[in-house]
Amino acid sequence: INCVVSSNKAVFGGGCYYGILSNCTVRGNAAAQDGGGVSRVNPMVNCVLWGNSAGRDGGGVNGITNDEMDNCTVYGNTAGLRGGGTFGLTVRNCIVYFNASGMFGPNVNGSFVDYTCTTPLPSMGFGNFTNDPLFMDVAANNVRLRPGSPCIDAGNNAFSHGNKDLDGLTRIRGTNVDLGAYEGA
Repeated sequence: INCVVSSNKAVFGGGCYYGILSNCTVRGNAAAQDGGGVSRVNPMVNCVLWGNSAGRDGGGVNGITNDEMDNCTVYGNTAGLRGGGTFGLTVRNCIVYFNASGMFGPNVNGSFVDYTCTTPLPSMGFGNFTNDPLFMDVAANNVRLRPGSPCIDAGNNAFSHGNKDLDGLTRIRGTNVDLGAYEGA
């Protein structure tokens, strides 16, 4: 809770394998197989995952069907095979964008996805869209939402946890929760 997990290596779950993550930043980790940033973490809430890599699946996050990731921002991760951002978990109220994979699903693959900004559009799920999330400055790793972002008020309040975002600011400032780890302007 409230931590930074950075620059670790493992076969599975380069940064974290099993456990719970809340209000964390997971960056620059690597897994030889699955889950460059994390693997089998449940739940994961209000986290940012970037710059992680996996040799096979889930550059940012690898999970199983019961694993849940809510209000997280996942960008700039890579996977050798599937799911540059996420593979094999339930993704809700998230932004999974600007990731890459070797063959399948540059952002999301094998995941159940609802109320999430990602591309391409998942074949199943509710409230998903592909518009650019309009981060403040992705090159400088500032993934807070700019005014006018399509991710503002785009989430489902039922999947929101707690009353603060990753910056400690009030969560749900508008009608609905914003997507990702930060509430927008």
